[in-house]
Amino acid sequence: MLKVLLVDDEPNVRHGVKMMIPWEKLGLDVIGEAEDGDEGLSKILTLKPDIVIADVKMPGMSGIKMIESAKKNGYGGKCLILSGYSDFTYAKEAMSLGVKGFILKPVDEDELIEALKTLKEEINTEKKNKAAMRKGSKYMNEQLVRALLLGNDSIIGKSSLSAYCYDCYDAAIISPAEDMDQDEKLILLESVKNRLEACSDVDIISPEFRSGITAVLFKGWKRKKILDFFAELNKDLFGNIFVTIGNTVTCPEDIRLSYLDADNLLKNRFMYMHCGIVTSETVVDGSDGDEQISDIVGKLYAYVEINDTGKLSEALEQLRQALCGSNYTPERIKVLCITAAMDIKNHLIKNIGDKKTEQFINDEFIAKIG
Repeated sequence: MLKVLLVDDEPNVRHGVKMMIPWEKLGLDVIGEAEDGDEGLSKILTLKPDIVIADVKMPGMSGIKMIESAKKNGYGGKCLILSGYSDFTYAKEAMSLGVKGFILKPVDEDELIEALKTLKEEINTEKKNKAAMRKGSKYMNEQLVRALLLGNDSIIGKSSLSAYCYDCYDAAIISPAEDMDQDEKLILLESVKNRLEACSDVDIISPEFRSGITAVLFKGWKRKKILDFFAELNKDLFGNIFVTIGNTVTCPEDIRLSYLDADNLLKNRFMYMHCGIVTSETVVDGSDGDEQISDIVGKLYAYVEINDTGKLSEALEQLRQALCGSNYTPERIKVLCITAAMDIKNHLIKNIGDKKTEQFINDEFIAKIG
């Protein structure tokens, strides 16, 4: 319902107006009254009514001055003026302030009802137009952000980038945990979207951008602030999201590079799932390549054989870091891990000769790696 405020220094007039109008039937609600212009101005600014019905002449501040002050303070509602004076000067001054009706006292019930109906229709039309404009603006902005992330120069123009005047940009990709069903994933991403929409200087691309993910562009955020935000978000969502964050860039034209960094990290998500939040800083450089990885795998055999769990854990972490820093595809990494596990099994069988070692690795274990 639309909110209405009555401002008149005559209690009988306020009471009469309240009684003669079928407010609820009209979809209106009288939320307050004021007996002079000063009180009226205070209530306009605090209650923010959709419609103000005010007497033109009151002790102290007049109805005209009250409306003028309210407008200067940002009030954007509609106003109706009641007056016992038929002087055209009042009407002219009221209309200059955007007052939508000037009704003479004693108030005619039908005239006031028609005026209120007209105002209600205007307000509802304006709300629909504003909603359509916001929707259109949001759509255009999302198209621009998509173009920035994907490097679509045909959509990006210099005028489009005029609003991108931040000192840094960071692209991130958010995806739900893999063990969730489709409905759970959609609900989770909606929760993520709601949290992000409460932040300023953030552009969000819905899951339709790419199936099952939400892309985010942080504008002017410090790196630590981004990491802290996602750490808190992941905690609130019980660790059910996986986030990759690209490198920071300093100009809009390079936003695509930040997105590609995040996307490359996402492609190897199975290597980083335990981290929850991954950046390029998370990935340890494993540039020594095949020789380093082969050497680490060789250590695994020795540590398993002598049952040195401490050294084995260290070697496994070294292997993880080396694989994360390599250029291996996920498929190659999986094959390498399966091969290493099977070689360890065969090595133990050969050296120990204990058939029980056949239980060391089973099909279920191999399936989890694959």
